[in-house]
Amino acid sequence: MNTFQNGILNISKQNNSSDSFGENKFIISCFKQYSSSIEDSNISIKMVLNGIEYYKLNGKSYKVDTSKFLVVNRQSKVDLTINDSKDVKGVCLYPSEILVNDVFRNYKYSQTKLLDNPFDKTEEFNLLEKTFGFNESRTGKYLTNNIHHILIKHKRQEAIDFESFYIEMIECLIQDQIEINGKLNKLTSIRKTTKEELFRRVSSAKDFIEDNYSKKINLNELAQNAYLSKYHFSRSFKAIYQVSPYQYLLKLRINKAQELLKKEYSISQINDIIGFSDERNLRKALFKAS
Repeated sequence: MNTFQNGILNISKQNNSSDSFGENKFIISCFKQYSSSIEDSNISIKMVLNGIEYYKLNGKSYKVDTSKFLVVNRQSKVDLTINDSKDVKGVCLYPSEILVNDVFRNYKYSQTKLLDNPFDKTEEFNLLEKTFGFNESRTGKYLTNNIHHILIKHKRQEAIDFESFYIEMIECLIQDQIEINGKLNKLTSIRKTTKEELFRRVSSAKDFIEDNYSKKINLNELAQNAYLSKYHFSRSFKAIYQVSPYQYLLKLRINKAQELLKKEYSISQINDIIGFSDERNLRKALFKAS
């Protein structure tokens, strides 16, 4: 990207790009080995274009590869480690916290309240820290559709409308968080921090299902992955996702089977690829889903 080879570069300050909010940052990085520690972070999104970045947020470990992005909340302790034989190219997005809170207020309050008190700053918007698959959220899909275009424009030294990019990205972040809050409200714990930790554990097991749907997966393995009892995990999973872990796994396999059928794979081939119990049951499941 231009003459950028190795290190850290804030491209939002280049190419006469538009950003009237000023505090938004679009950071690209390239390292084989790197480590850093921040005691009091700002809201940010971490993603990579290739390779793996390893993070610790307030002591919890997260791996960021090309299939996932990481959401970081304000005032978190963030440790980053990169250790690879090849260059790891990363993107870190820092939206203006003033803009984040402003967009949040527009989602939360009525037009009357916004007109009566347009500059109220008493309430801050907080995000759930965890990794998300790019296909499972509005934010992930938005990043998939826009990051590549921004990097191309930067390489061509074209002006970039960062103002619109960050407004739209924050709108996606807030809509995703509102949806997550709705799921958290279905959990029975009283404390919000307990609900958030339970959501992280259950969603990590959901990610495990998505990454390993073609293998043999049982409830005990999933519960261990989430570090929960089998009953607690099963009940919480269904409360959040409205289906049991088995039903979620079955749906993933059937969706993949339907994709492969369209590509003219045989039932025998599909059965082997998706890890179904046998061809007869696969045919029955496909018929039921059609």
